[in-house]
Amino acid sequence: MKKSIKNHKKKRGNGMNKKKSNKKNTDYRKKEYNLFKLKLILSTLFDLIDYFKK
Repeated sequence: MKKSIKNHKKKRGNGMNKKKSNKKNTDYRKKEYNLFKLKLILSTLFDLIDYFKK
């Protein structure tokens, strides 16, 4: 009985209230999103450079 309550507590709350052990997945997602943003910025930069070279 005690164990089930403990597990339930872990899943409740979000943001600061969430246990650190459950945040691994979100950290990975955040990194991927940052990479995506970086690629977007770089691609737009190179497009601008090509545009001004013409």
